[in-house]
Amino acid sequence: MSAAHAADRLDAAVKLLLEGNSPHTVVADIAARYGCGKRQGRNVVAKAYLRIQQDVVEVGLDRKALVAQTVHCLQAGMAQALASNQIGSVIGTARELRELLGLGAVR
Repeated sequence: MSAAHAADRLDAAVKLLLEGNSPHTVVADIAARYGCGKRQGRNVVAKAYLRIQQDVVEVGLDRKALVAQTVHCLQAGMAQALASNQIGSVIGTARELRELLGLGAVR
């Protein structure tokens, strides 16, 4: 496999992860799209996560900025789910927001 081919797979995996796809979905997509096994797909996804992590470190994002971005994405997702009458998704997103922001009752 050429370096360019490996870079294409890695770029595709990063893009899919950043679009919100689950690791399992990305592994299956990479394996199908590039004709490799799931083991190789898992390796590509692991490298993609490392690249995303490195990008965050290089940009110097702090925890507050990441939390703010996550809250925004969850709120947007909840609004979209509500607009399409996806009540289960609304509830799940609300739970994620509650946990992220520490709004639930202390157990």
